[in-house]
Amino acid sequence: MNEMQAHGLLIPVGSKPFEVWIDKNNSLAELQDLVNGNVDVLSVLGNGVDLWVNEEGLINGSKPNRAIYATKHMEEVGYLDQLTFGHPVKEGELYSLICGDFVAFGVDEEGEIASLPQETIDKLKETFADPSTGYKEYIHIKYGIEPDRYQLQNEHAAGDKHEKSTKSLAEVATEARESSLVLSQDEDNHDDSGSDIGNSRPIDREYPIGH
Repeated sequence: MNEMQAHGLLIPVGSKPFEVWIDKNNSLAELQDLVNGNVDVLSVLGNGVDLWVNEEGLINGSKPNRAIYATKHMEEVGYLDQLTFGHPVKEGELYSLICGDFVAFGVDEEGEIASLPQETIDKLKETFADPSTGYKEYIHIKYGIEPDRYQLQNEHAAGDKHEKSTKSLAEVATEARESSLVLSQDEDNHDDSGSDIGNSRPIDREYPIGH
């Protein structure tokens, strides 16, 4: 492989991940092309893996892609959930929802983009193999349908069975954040039914590259 290229993994909306290469000398422009907009980086998976996402994915109408669930490491460090910022996440809880295509690359000692080892790429393919996780969590946030209680369906079908919401995901998350602040003041009134965003999700598998 050309030393001036970085080898990574693109995780597109609704599809399986696939390997990509970018020019290290033109990395910003190529990252922006891959995520269709300005980029932000999430360094939550550890082991030198950076997730480059569309920084406005939650508010610009990008489609839900993948859900990120908290690992044991995130729980131990005290990561706050990224939709409500209401509480530190526990292992298995929803940490964040990525909207739009995103891409994974490595990082070198100087903080520059680098290739991921093939073994890590293969593990990431397993981690993000299911293209429906983000959509299921989006439906849960917007309509209150638990991810494990329905077959994957399009949003219009879900809206026919449940009260249709015209709010964006960001607006819904803001309301959830405000509700979370109220709930945190009175633990006795906490709803454990699963209707609030902060409740635990089933752990189908741990992230293979997690700590």
